[in-house]
Amino acid sequence: MNEEYLKDELLALAYRQDIDVLDIDTSDEYAPDIAFPFIRKIMMNPNFSTSYKYCFRLAHEIAHIIYGDNSSLPYYRFSPLFMKVEENSANKHAVEIIANIVYRDVPLEQRNWLDFMNSLGLQSHFEELVKEVIYK
Repeated sequence: MNEEYLKDELLALAYRQDIDVLDIDTSDEYAPDIAFPFIRKIMMNPNFSTSYKYCFRLAHEIAHIIYGDNSSLPYYRFSPLFMKVEENSANKHAVEIIANIVYRDVPLEQRNWLDFMNSLGLQSHFEELVKEVIYK
């Protein structure tokens, strides 16, 4: 998976959806990415210390804005393990967004769920979700 291509595609999607994406200049590896649905803004921390790759985190935050309830919370901090309905939804939509980009012209039999997960730094609890999404 070409990370630079994927990042460019995700940023293009954000632009088409009128979502402003900013990389925050911080050396704080514990400051998570944040989505602000009500102002359609995402603040990404490129130095965030997590196994989840930047592109998955960006897709997750984009999903909060596109598919989430923009009136329920003023912001969402990146938290893929937090089992709230909003986080599960953002995880699923993030996988769908990325799969639609990565596998746009790839036949089902050439798709590899494990490579997909590894390239995004997804943990084992994503396995069923990834298989469901990329093989449908």
